[in-house]
Amino acid sequence: MHTPPNATLIATLWPSRAAPRLVRAAALAIGGTLLLTASAKIQVPFYPVPMTMQTLAVLVIGAAFGARLAAATLALYLAEGFVGLPVFAGVVAGPAYMAGPTGGYLVGFLVAAALVGWLAERGWDRDWLRLIAAMTLGHAALFVLGFLWLAAPLGAERAWAVGVAPFYAATALKTLLAAALVGAAWRGLARARRDDASARRGLPRRGRGVIIRFADSRNETTGRGRRWRAGFYRSSCAAGPGRASGPNRARPCRSSSFR
Repeated sequence: MHTPPNATLIATLWPSRAAPRLVRAAALAIGGTLLLTASAKIQVPFYPVPMTMQTLAVLVIGAAFGARLAAATLALYLAEGFVGLPVFAGVVAGPAYMAGPTGGYLVGFLVAAALVGWLAERGWDRDWLRLIAAMTLGHAALFVLGFLWLAAPLGAERAWAVGVAPFYAATALKTLLAAALVGAAWRGLARARRDDASARRGLPRRGRGVIIRFADSRNETTGRGRRWRAGFYRSSCAAGPGRASGPNRARPCRSSSFR
């Protein structure tokens, strides 16, 4: 299936033409709000701003969904909280909660998700350094808004001390973890596509941890630190070393078919 070169992760996994557009968008947005709600409940209590896993979820949703869908998902999440659904870190929600100390961070969630999604749509999620940079920029946008919101009643020094400084280490960790999750998803998708392409061409799939590559008939296959000769039996290529049996033992793999 062909996808644009800079398609987002979700657009690649679930193309918009695979389901009615509104149904697909609604399903993804609702799923995103459930993820955000679950991440809000995983927290280390701080005052006035608790430490949660929400920012990790926000960054991953932004990178996976793209700008518009990520922004719509966060807007739905904030709307759920505004009407009183218990989706935030506290046990209560509603307009009063959103106007409290965490209000700037809640708005920052939407801005950060849209920013990371915009960068992902331009290919920043396909390269490790740019992916980490995108996650860092998303976190920065979130903290700027949260800091400015707190600074209004508390002053800049106090706002920095309670709203930014306690989260240095956790923010760095969540930035790297978000990049690792998105990067791992892309690698897994690329591996699945390679295996599917091999199956369509009649070539054996990879065995467990065994990668078979031939530049010419004299090369060796490589896998998990062990080396295997090019005259490998077809069933062994398909199922891994040491599994050839029956009549397939007599049919070696054609080295010219591999790249």
